[in-house]
Amino acid sequence: MSCLGHRTVPWGISTSTRDLRSVHSVHHLRPRPRQPLSAAASALQTRRHFKTSSPRPRKAGILQQVPCLESWDADLFYEKAYSAAFPARLPRSASTLPPACWKWFIHDGDLDFKLIEAEQGHSDTSNNNEKQQPLSQQPQVARVRVRVPRSSELRPSFWQEYQSTIVPLELTTTTTKATAASASAAAGAASSTPDIISKVYSHEEVETFQRIEAPLGVLLKYLSSKQSSASAPSSPSASNLKMQTIYLAQCEISSLPPALQRDIPTPDLLLAAQPSQQQNPTSSSTALNLIKGDIYSSSLWLGRPPTYTPLHRDPNPNLFIQLAGRKVMRLLPPEVGDAVFEDVQRQLLNLSSSFSSFSSTIRGEEMMAGPEMVLLHDAVWGATTEAQAVASDDATDTANDSTGDVSIASNANATNASFGGNRYANVLNKYGFQVELGIGEALFIPKGWWHSVKGVGDGVTASVNWWFR
Repeated sequence: MSCLGHRTVPWGISTSTRDLRSVHSVHHLRPRPRQPLSAAASALQTRRHFKTSSPRPRKAGILQQVPCLESWDADLFYEKAYSAAFPARLPRSASTLPPACWKWFIHDGDLDFKLIEAEQGHSDTSNNNEKQQPLSQQPQVARVRVRVPRSSELRPSFWQEYQSTIVPLELTTTTTKATAASASAAAGAASSTPDIISKVYSHEEVETFQRIEAPLGVLLKYLSSKQSSASAPSSPSASNLKMQTIYLAQCEISSLPPALQRDIPTPDLLLAAQPSQQQNPTSSSTALNLIKGDIYSSSLWLGRPPTYTPLHRDPNPNLFIQLAGRKVMRLLPPEVGDAVFEDVQRQLLNLSSSFSSFSSTIRGEEMMAGPEMVLLHDAVWGATTEAQAVASDDATDTANDSTGDVSIASNANATNASFGGNRYANVLNKYGFQVELGIGEALFIPKGWWHSVKGVGDGVTASVNWWFR
């Protein structure tokens, strides 16, 4: 699979060879040696305050926001994002909006919703629904803008002919079961395991996860209903509720019908070096880091929130574009993500020594259900208030000591008392970044940066991404 972290093992990690230590000590995880940075990259990283002596000012509980480039200008992208190996958000633009955004979806329940329109005082350039043409084929006007809908749904008339297309689907079934016996079992589990794991044994919610190859019509039928199906309780003494979600995840674009592929073309930024760089390759800081135009792989993602991709990193740079709906991402620099991920591995190994049902070896599907899913999720999406971060300083060493190591407090009492239930609050507040993407917005994720993704809001959510080099 192309993105080894999306549903699979993050590259370069082998828990069997790690020095896994006691969960009741403060451990230091030394980052891997990194290649020397260019002057521009070093300067940019300095400005981003990766040192932890003082976090950048921001509202309590809010992570640093991923910086946004002013435009999709190639030179700006190469200098500030690609060659600097730093995440960057790219703004929505009528000229870069994939045709899928208006052809595949109905926005705000309006069949004739104009996604691209002229600003007031200029002539209309849009053609409404699925007949709307790419901006390059429309009459040129002074200014146009992209309207942002509140929610989007699939356009049935468009998808009808693709019902039989075989695609990869992820099925997650959540069973809620509450009985006196399960409550007793939960109490026993909670008395001997950390709070973050005891909920796996509470039996109030049990998730199963599987991947299948199936006709696209299966997903289309699911998405045509605005809520997941659920079964009623089987009896008064045992409350059982099943809910199933279906998600099109990591569907290789090249496997789709040609017409669908044309609706999500590869962005020009990734295809080849720009003429200005070819003519004067020494004038820019990107001269040594030109994009080769080699698309390693690409994927389509389509579902209904809440969708979730656990913490992982990619083996190649990643450009991610939101086609419909909204997604929120949280990101960590390579060394910090290494430390958090290895700490989760250490917790799993410690727990496996007491519970034979736990496995310390990471497998892709285990990231989506069970204790590993709980730990990875709460590590990134748990409480991250500034107050917790300050309090956590009393329970952990400095997050980046004089040797450059990242440290994470492992004392269980400190975790519950000082971190408000999240042992990583200090690390997240000092190192973490967050971004929310809407229709037409994009995110550049450098190679090695750890990230986790959630689909949020109303309507369907759809995204496309390219791994390149």
